[in-house]
This record gives sequence, C-alpha cells and structure tokens, in this order.
Amino acid sequence: MLAGDSSPIIGYPDAVFLLDGSNDLFQFKEGPVGARGELVDPNITLRFAVNPGLATRAGPLYYENGGYTGTGEVESIGRLMTLLYDLGFHPTIKRSHDITANDLRTHNVILLGGSAQNKAVKDFQGPGSFDYDYKPADWGGSIVNLHPSSGEPDIYRIEREPASHILTSDYAIVSCLPGIDSSHRIITLGGLDTTGTWGATSYLTSSVGAEEMSRAFHNDFRSPYFESILRVVLKNGHEVFSMHAVAVHSKPTEAN
Repeated sequence: MLAGDSSPIIGYPDAVFLLDGSNDLFQFKEGPVGARGELVDPNITLRFAVNPGLATRAGPLYYENGGYTGTGEVESIGRLMTLLYDLGFHPTIKRSHDITANDLRTHNVILLGGSAQNKAVKDFQGPGSFDYDYKPADWGGSIVNLHPSSGEPDIYRIEREPASHILTSDYAIVSCLPGIDSSHRIITLGGLDTTGTWGATSYLTSSVGAEEMSRAFHNDFRSPYFESILRVVLKNGHEVFSMHAVAVHSKPTEAN
C-alpha cells in the first residue's frame, strides 16, 4: 500500500472545541474555525456549538484544537511508527488540519480517526461505499453502507450491553484510496469511537488482517483500492478483544 514513498505522513485528529475560562470544553460542529486561542464570535457559538444553549451561558469562548486526541489514535500512532520504522520507512506525524493538498501529491498519507474527529478524512476521502453519520451523536452515531451487497446491512452502529450499557463492539472504516497524484494513496483507519480506530490499526497491521485483505484482493478485486467495514469486539468497554471485516468493497482504479 505504501510502495514508492519512503516518508509517509500519519495524520492524527485534532478536533476543534470551544474552551471557556474554566477550561471546560464544548463540542463544535463544522463552522468557521479561528486560530487556537482566538475569541469565538457569539453568533458562531450559537450556530455551530453542539449544545448552543449550554455553550452560550459559559461566557467568552476560545478556539482550542490542542487538547484532545483519543487513546485509540495515540496507540495507533505508536503501532504504525514502530512497524513502519521496522520496514525501513521514515514517517512524519502531522495534525489533520495541517495536511495539505501538496502532501497528497507527494506522499502516501494515513489518516486516523473518523470524519468527526479528523477534518482531513472528510476533506480528502471523497464519495465512496461507506460514510460516517454522527446523528445522533451518542457514542459516535453509525456507519452507513451506501451500496450494500447481498446480505450486508445498510447501517452499522456501536453495540452496548442492554442492562449496563457498557460498549461491547465498535465499527470502523478501513480504506485505501487514490491520492490527488495517482502514484500515491490515502489510507484511512477510523472508528465510530476511539476504540474502533485502534481496532482498525491492529487489524491492518496484523497477519490475520493482511491475510484477509489479501484473499479479497486475489479472489475478487482488480483494483488496488478498497473500502471495508470492521467490527471491533470490546471487553470492559474499551479493550479491543477481536476484529474482523464485515464488508469489503473494491473501488475502481479510475475513481477518486
């Protein structure tokens, strides 16, 4: 997947929050984003805060995108850096907001996290078979299968134990897509929750995942590009116990 580029870029999510004077963070949807520490216009808070009723009562708010990266994404960076160095690569780590179109022309890029956390996933992934839907936002929403094959459901949601509501499984999208320059690729590893991202990275860097993807390529695919959904089984709400692909779709070579 990473052939032809000795220095791939790993893009980690740096989700934007609104910060008040007590260091409380308020979730922020899509909208105008200022520099870190810049005062937020109250009209922007009212329109784009996830909970505007609460945020508008907090007093002056400031943009903050340096205070949150999920544990699964941090673990994924460690796993990828170790593996890539062992294979002779020299990866670079970047915030998702700092990844540019030129990066995609000159490097292979690995994007961690779903589109709600990682802006670059939404900007660069393009239309495909699967998409994130964060409505409602409770534990990450769902993954939508836009073109389900026979026997595949059209929605995948985080699963919870009925009585305690402890998370029992997460879902993630793993994809390998063409970059702006066709000689480079965009790889995405993003769960609905941070546990899904870690599960996706563990899967793609494991012998089981490599063998499963290899079988799909040899049996069904004529393109090096693909999109897949993984089910990540959890213990104690956060420990990744197992993971396997529940849907794998080939993406035509000429598509972007």
